[in-house]
Order: sequence, then structure tokens, then C-alpha cells
Amino acid sequence: MVLDTNIVSYLLKGNPEFGRYGRHLADPALFIAFLTVAELYRWPLENGWSEERIAKMRAQRRHYAVLPYDDALAWRWAELRSACKQAGIGIGFSGSWIAATALRHQKPVVTHNRRHFERIPGLDLISENREMAQPGCHPGGLPRRFFHELRIRGGARRPFRAESP
Repeated sequence: MVLDTNIVSYLLKGNPEFGRYGRHLADPALFIAFLTVAELYRWPLENGWSEERIAKMRAQRRHYAVLPYDDALAWRWAELRSACKQAGIGIGFSGSWIAATALRHQKPVVTHNRRHFERIPGLDLISENREMAQPGCHPGGLPRRFFHELRIRGGARRPFRAESP
């Protein structure tokens, strides 16, 4: 499972929302996207954290394997952003990298920000937040071509060619 930054944040801050995700986080295969690491490192710089708090954050971060950047991930992200733009679906910068990482590695995303991800077809989502952006919008409104090229639950995915522009 790929943890959205907000789930990692709940753990670091001791947010009560974290308790709602305990059963999902018992899985030993927990991952974070490379971008989540950058977001975690940005927080101390913007908020003047103490050395002790920074050390605690770094220790917690080590509990998760980091899914690194590679060319296939960059291509997946570009496909996702392009398709969302064509379909008029807004997706944030960070959310698009986390979604692309999960799609690239064929893993579900665990998030409390359901609205950020629910319209992305082929993306398996785990969320205890039952509030949806728009009733009936899932799986999305992205172009049919995009839906068939990405992994669909139980389906095959289009082979990736690293040399694609």
C-alpha cells in the first residue's frame, strides 16, 4: 500500500484520525512515494521544528519503504496529468505524483483525502473518509483511452516503453 502524506502526518502528529486506519496499516508492506519524503522534509523548514522533532520524523519515516522516481513513473505521471487536464479533472501536484506512483507499482493508495483521488480510474483507494466529491463520479470521467491503458482492477495494463517521449 502507498500511504498518502496525510496518513503519515496523522501518525507523526498523533492525530486521532490515525486510529481509523490502524487495521490498514498493520500490513507489513507499507510504502511512501518519493514525493512524500520531500513533503515531510519541507515541514521542519517551514515550521521551525526542533532538532528533536526532526529526528523523530526521520525515525518514523524509516518505517516505510520509499518507492523511488524512475522514467516509467515520470511517464505514468505525465499520462495521468494530461488525461486529467483533457477531462477537466483537477488534481493537485502532490496527489498526482502519489497516484502515479501507486499506479506505476500497482498498489492501492491509503488516504483520508478521498476527493483528491476518487476520480482516477484504475486506482485502488483505501479510505475511511466516506465523503465523496460528487455522487456517482467514480471511476472518473477520464478519456476512455486512458481508462483502458491504466490498470483496471483485475485487468491487464498497457506495457510501458521507457523511450516514449
